[in-house]
Amino acid sequence: MSRPSTTRGKYLQMASLQGHLGQTMCLAATEDGRLASGGSDGVKVWNLFTETQVQVPGGSGGRGATTALIWIRRDDEVEDGIVYGTQCGHIITWKECRQKDTKETAFEEVYCAQIAHASEVTGLAFDAATNHLAVCNRSGIVQLYGLDSTMTLRNEFSILVNEDIPKAIAFGHLGGDKRDILVFGMHSGKL
Repeated sequence: MSRPSTTRGKYLQMASLQGHLGQTMCLAATEDGRLASGGSDGVKVWNLFTETQVQVPGGSGGRGATTALIWIRRDDEVEDGIVYGTQCGHIITWKECRQKDTKETAFEEVYCAQIAHASEVTGLAFDAATNHLAVCNRSGIVQLYGLDSTMTLRNEFSILVNEDIPKAIAFGHLGGDKRDILVFGMHSGKL
């Protein structure tokens, strides 16, 4: 973990977190000091202030290496969630649950499904304004899901991108009054 130095404006290493048994393939952080890391052995969640792992459901590495993950914060929910995708084409959602007596945070798995044309999930994006999750995978599929308050996904549409493998995905506003899904190609860099 690195924090900016106040004297020189540079970043310094403040800690080293250890927990994955294999390679780490993706990271996502929150502004309140939590980090989710995904790798060949699944997902780990860290409290960056205490440099400790947060309790997560077991067996996350059993569906293939974690290749993409994202924190979800819905406007109508107090607790956060994590959505992650795997090398085998699974999309899994975890919902945060706070322990009442200790105020410790833990996560519970609430949804798991294999996406259409199952292959490595290459990108995830969440739009909090509409509670939509966009997913892209190595087979060229781009999917849009609605995400309800229980962190359950419902498929709204799927399309095939023929020209390239979609690598990164985001929500944007290119004009008009609707949100757009932006997809970037792995090899061409085309939008």
